[in-house]
Amino acid sequence: MVESGFQGWRVPPLGGWALRVYAVLWWLLLAAALATTVLIALASAWDGPERIPLLRAGINYTRDGTPGLVVFDVSSLQARRAGVDGGDRIVAINDSATVDEGLDAVVDGADGDVMVLRLAEPGGQLRDVPVTLGPAHVEEALRSAGFSASFMAGWTFAILVLGNLLGILASILLFRGDRSNPVAALLALIPLATAVGGYGELPVAASVAILSVTALLLPMALLAFPDGRFATRTSIVLLGLNLLWALAYFWDPYLYGQGVLVLLAASALATIPRLRRTAATDQRQQLRWAMLGFAGSAVCALGLLACSQLQYARDDLWYVIVNDMASDLFDLGYTICLWGGLIVALLRYRLYDADAAITRSAVWAIAAPLLAFFFTATIEVLKVALGPVLGNDMVVVPSAGALTAMLIAPVGSWIERRVELWSRRDLIALSRELPAAASDLSENDDAGLLLGHACRAVGLTMKARATAIAVRGEAGWAAGALFGVGAGEVGSWLAAAALPQQPDAVVVARDDPLFPVRVALIARPAGEPEAIAWLLVGPRPDGSIQDRDARAVLAEIAPSLGRALHVIAARQRRFATLLENMASGPTPEPAVPPAPKRLKKART
Repeated sequence: MVESGFQGWRVPPLGGWALRVYAVLWWLLLAAALATTVLIALASAWDGPERIPLLRAGINYTRDGTPGLVVFDVSSLQARRAGVDGGDRIVAINDSATVDEGLDAVVDGADGDVMVLRLAEPGGQLRDVPVTLGPAHVEEALRSAGFSASFMAGWTFAILVLGNLLGILASILLFRGDRSNPVAALLALIPLATAVGGYGELPVAASVAILSVTALLLPMALLAFPDGRFATRTSIVLLGLNLLWALAYFWDPYLYGQGVLVLLAASALATIPRLRRTAATDQRQQLRWAMLGFAGSAVCALGLLACSQLQYARDDLWYVIVNDMASDLFDLGYTICLWGGLIVALLRYRLYDADAAITRSAVWAIAAPLLAFFFTATIEVLKVALGPVLGNDMVVVPSAGALTAMLIAPVGSWIERRVELWSRRDLIALSRELPAAASDLSENDDAGLLLGHACRAVGLTMKARATAIAVRGEAGWAAGALFGVGAGEVGSWLAAAALPQQPDAVVVARDDPLFPVRVALIARPAGEPEAIAWLLVGPRPDGSIQDRDARAVLAEIAPSLGRALHVIAARQRRFATLLENMASGPTPEPAVPPAPKRLKKART
């Protein structure tokens, strides 16, 4: 139970006719997604001329916040011969009312069409310049920036096709898993629908409708993750908000899309309180893997945001192309992190060594938005402070970047310390509390109570299948405490194992299925090491052994346990000697010869 007194609402698993209908729908979507991917591969081309339409005439431009376009690069010979120079302002195209309408006409124009640009020169004179559209001018512009048309076409092909194929692969893996799980079943449909809805040749209304439904289903799946149960009141409230917000699509699809992004982020964050309240070990591991994917996708999303903000930071086609390529890589990374985390969480979640990766990813998932906010705020402050002095913003972005880079190391270290305290709190608590408990229990002279407490605490914290403490007796090693394992199994293991008397602190035997990690409890840590007991730790439920940090904690607590056992054993030996002496009767005192009498000297 996740919340006390609250059972949540569970989506029933798929079965019977519902499972068959779902399978048919999935196969149809798979066929459509594969067909769409093939069509995209055949028609892929660099989309630069669509976003910078006048590249078709060999002219690159930027915007400066005023009406019109500012020319900063003229790469085609025909435009230079026509008299187009850097610094000219394009105020109209083909007598259009606005330059944006003219750019739309350029996008829709065919190769060979002539467009008339109305230029306002720096002196204020207006003149009309005819230019011809064609792919040769785009190639000239790319060559001037150090790229080729074939390279950009190959890059676009790889990004588009690889993105679709990764989504299709994710869907296949989820479909081949537990189809009765409604969360896995729903997630398997989303990448296929996204691939189909993203096909550019679909009618705009159909494409927007498919992508909007897909955007609605993803946060709903995250809220019920991983077993189809809306387990917290927060998830129930967010589910209701998602369903209500679906009505906004019929009012304003663009506004609906912006709201869905907010709901998606809120749904991902809703996994945090569920992780904190869930007692089931398996579900905690699933939620951790999902959070690892969310953290990676959040970093990539912030990278996309940074690229969009810096898209026109420099009036340079090379910079624009590199910025676009970085955006493509961040987009691809977003897909890999999100779906990779969800797939591992649902299919291979018994991977307990994710803790370190989760910690590092969480550090940068937290640090990235803070640094991005500082970078953006610094740019605005420097614009206000230095703009009137410098007259342009060329120094602003590098200065803000340098200041932000100086904060990366201290901010990352500060967040890492706090994330470590949160993510490793169980290990930290064990390293602090068990030595104190061992010291207290050693005063009671009860070795069994001490061993039992230590064995249970280590087993629960290390998530071990079995834990035992073997103590040395007159007949050899014997089980002093057990947790999660039977006495007969441990006795057989001790009979076959060869535990040394003077060992290393921690011994790792990866091929041992029962106790791969063995920690020596040293009787005299300050003197000659001698193991009076062994702490035996079994593998975790997925078969993996404890990581380096966990073994370091075991080595840290071993001396305190060894000292406590040594104190108890020494006290018990002294007590046994005392009892033995009392049972044998009082010891006769040795005869003492009487002292000679001294004669008093007579007085005279």
